[in-house]
Amino acid sequence: MLKQISIKNLGLVENENLNFFNGFTVITGETGSGKSFFCNAIKLGMGERAKNIFPLEGETVRTVIELELKNKIFRRILEKNKSRFFIDDIPQSLKNGQEFSSKYFHMHSQHDNIFLKQPEAATEIFDRCLSVENQNVKKEYVSVYQSFLDIKLQLEKKTEELEKKLLQKDFWEFQLEKMQKIQFTLEELESAEQIIKNSSFSVDTKEIVEESIEILAGEGNSVLSLLDSVETNIKKLEKNSNTPINNSEKLNIIFTNVQEIIQNLESELPDGINEAEITEAQNLISQISRWCKEFGVISPQQLFEKKETLKNNLESIITLENSKNTYTEEKKLLFEKLEALGDILSKARKEKTLEFGELIQEKCRIMGMEKAIFQVNLKAVEICKYGKEQVEFLFSANQNEVQNLSFSASGGEIARITLALKQFFPENTTMIFDEIDTGVSGAIAEKMATEMKKLAENRQIISITHLPQIAAMATHHLVVEKTHLENKTVTTLRYVTGEERVTVLAKMISGEDVTNEALDQAKKLLHFN
Repeated sequence: MLKQISIKNLGLVENENLNFFNGFTVITGETGSGKSFFCNAIKLGMGERAKNIFPLEGETVRTVIELELKNKIFRRILEKNKSRFFIDDIPQSLKNGQEFSSKYFHMHSQHDNIFLKQPEAATEIFDRCLSVENQNVKKEYVSVYQSFLDIKLQLEKKTEELEKKLLQKDFWEFQLEKMQKIQFTLEELESAEQIIKNSSFSVDTKEIVEESIEILAGEGNSVLSLLDSVETNIKKLEKNSNTPINNSEKLNIIFTNVQEIIQNLESELPDGINEAEITEAQNLISQISRWCKEFGVISPQQLFEKKETLKNNLESIITLENSKNTYTEEKKLLFEKLEALGDILSKARKEKTLEFGELIQEKCRIMGMEKAIFQVNLKAVEICKYGKEQVEFLFSANQNEVQNLSFSASGGEIARITLALKQFFPENTTMIFDEIDTGVSGAIAEKMATEMKKLAENRQIISITHLPQIAAMATHHLVVEKTHLENKTVTTLRYVTGEERVTVLAKMISGEDVTNEALDQAKKLLHFN
């Protein structure tokens, strides 16, 4: 239950601390005094976003809302362009607050009557009357249905992906088959390139050495032949002059040196070149170059990568087909489970339709709709989040042909039907009604008040009302007042009891000018002696 609320600097409220109690509490006040602001304060305190709710004014305004609910302290701090939220002094996301409070807090405003016109509303409310066992079946159904949706989504994605790849399968197979002729390794390519490089070096070396040897010892004017000519000339000189010329020894040394140079050069000649090996290497490199052009790549490495990619693409088709088969089987099993759980739900719902309809119909008649007819119809649908059927509430206020509640009931009738349906909400929770009684008055209001009091036997009921009949039925009475001070206007909330409560009720009956008749009526409503 809601035990306490503290509000600082929210709207026209400066500082309010209020305790709340079990049972039935009403909040009343003049039109425009700020009764509904209390609901907005609770919404903020429970984690609702602050957008468009009591915009703060001023640079330094700091709004603090604190609630005590189920022995937990909720605190919301709002400053300019900044919001913080805590549960038991631990920072939390707003979503956590909303999820927690939704389990124990049910708030209904006059605008929430629209909820009953939503397709899922009737099913959600009706299922509250099911046994605990069948409600557990529904929880399991909802869980399985979510798994079914997840698997269905995955299956759709895999199917779409598979269909795209199947469109390219033939082309991939054709290209991969053509690439089977590519039979080489990067090591073989590297060896061929080295052979070409070495052969080029050998040819260059051979030409240089052979040219050098030709200069030194070749035919014609080689170094050795010229030295021979020099030696011959020297001998002729010695013969003609009968005088020895001491250069023969030096020429011999030169001959010897030149011959050694020739020997050294000959040793530098490379071994015999394997023309077949060079041709094979050149052919391999040329073939690889043609393959690169044929398959649209710029390097031999990319040839292998493309071949591997093609293999992976084709293998991925097999993987996708396996995944699709797996998801298809899982989807089938989940659907079968949904069918089984849906059948259990359908049977449980059928067993409750008459009892539920008669109970709500009885409540409607108690609240002044003597000729009301209320029925529950189970509309068969394809398996969905509700089950195998969607619940419809059918209604007629005057024993006419029943029609869907969403367009056969007036605002006042919707309010009373809503109140009748609240008995199916969990016990030991807090319910806040923000002028749910709009559109009713007189004896009908008194009957609605009686129903609220019955609800309050095992729930905390807080009702914001403008009707004295409802206000008088409550155990606790809070009044919202707007006070105009010299420089400002403030809103305050306080409990009233005894004679003061009589006066408050009398004002609700007759207005600001309280008459004796209004006082007597107020006392009668309160059974005041």
